[in-house]
Amino acid sequence: MDYELCKKLKDAGFPKEMQESQLTDGEVYFRLPPTLSELIEACGTPFMLQTHDGKIWQAYHDTHTITIDEVGDGSTPEEAVANLWLALQDKE
Repeated sequence: MDYELCKKLKDAGFPKEMQESQLTDGEVYFRLPPTLSELIEACGTPFMLQTHDGKIWQAYHDTHTITIDEVGDGSTPEEAVANLWLALQDKE
């Protein structure tokens, strides 16, 4: 998971402590990004994660009233679920 997505999660109050570190060349990264399991748990249920081609992943709440705010897309399962969690926070 890239730095920008980790930073968005942290800034939005993701329920896991994430520690920023800095490399000798000045690049900043997160040492403890959330795992896929932690992301899924934070999103709650009902939950669905799918891909049709292995390149684009979608995570969403599996209800009959899915809205664009309840879907997260990404190039990895982690990115998709993180984006779903962020979308759910925007609804609150």
